[in-house]
Amino acid sequence: MTVDVFDGEQNVGELWGSVTLKPQSASSVDLFSLNRYVRWTDARVYLTRMSD
Repeated sequence: MTVDVFDGEQNVGELWGSVTLKPQSASSVDLFSLNRYVRWTDARVYLTRMSD
């Protein structure tokens, strides 16, 4: 998964991680980034399905 973080309309960082999703259960993901931490106001999450 990829998470883009924004301050208003300005993209201020990108984070990546991997998660397994299963029906009827909760999942968590550890995210990492090469960007330095900055304040942000909005995030967009992109999920990519891995092929079997």
